[in-house]
Amino acid sequence: MKQFKGILSLFALFASAALQAGTAEEVLRGNAKHNVVITVLIVIFLGIALYMIRLDRKINKLDK
Repeated sequence: MKQFKGILSLFALFASAALQAGTAEEVLRGNAKHNVVITVLIVIFLGIALYMIRLDRKINKLDK
C-alpha cells in the first residue's frame, strides 16, 4: 500500500506541474511536445507499477 501511495503522490506532483501552464488541452496542444512524451511515460509507468502491485498481491495470496 505504501508503494501505491508513493506512486499516486508522484503522479499527482507531475500532473500538477504539467497543468500549471493551463488546461490539459492547452498543455498537450502547445508547442512543447515534451509534455506529451512525459504524460505518455507517466501513464505507461503507472500501468506497469499497478500491474506489478496486483501481481505481487496475487503471489502473496498464493504463498499463504
